[in-house]
Amino acid sequence: MKETIGLITVGLGIIAYAPYLFDIIRRKIKPHPYSWFIWGLTASLMFGLQILHGGGAMSWSTLTVGITSFVICGLALRNGGRRLITRQDKVSLAAALIATVLWLLANEPTLAMLLLVSADVFGLIPSVRKTWHDPYSEALPMWAINVARHGLNIFAITSYSLLTLADPVVWVIANFGFCIMVLIRRITIRKSSLQLTEEVAA
Repeated sequence: MKETIGLITVGLGIIAYAPYLFDIIRRKIKPHPYSWFIWGLTASLMFGLQILHGGGAMSWSTLTVGITSFVICGLALRNGGRRLITRQDKVSLAAALIATVLWLLANEPTLAMLLLVSADVFGLIPSVRKTWHDPYSEALPMWAINVARHGLNIFAITSYSLLTLADPVVWVIANFGFCIMVLIRRITIRKSSLQLTEEVAA
């Protein structure tokens, strides 16, 4: 049963990321390269931790995310993603890398996982900043599908613990919060545009 759920989460990952990749290639969206580099790095490390500590079928989805994240980072850089980088983004990248280095030094598996999850959250900051200013620079369906994917990951865990639960729970919350932010910003911008149009017409 858990293997089936694991395969479903991998399938959801493909459904979420395939259109996202095509949108990047067609330059319809502008992902932040720092975010996806950090997520590729942390997902790869988390995959190793999950395999060693009972993550089971849940780890399949983590591996998919790691590979896809590096691909998205490369495409973002190819499409001029360097122009999106600010000083604040560099601070976020540095914080994520520090958390990753601390992971390498940590001997306690649960602490190591929490450090990696912290690095993931730091990786989200550049995307939040960018998308707040340009909510149409992201594809909302990908983030929405990831809410379901990470939610299902919880049921694919073989052995429940803080170590195996931390990543999917944090990402259910993070993806859901990101979706809400994008919707609010799009509605706000749309209302502002309509109000401006009405003022000009008057």
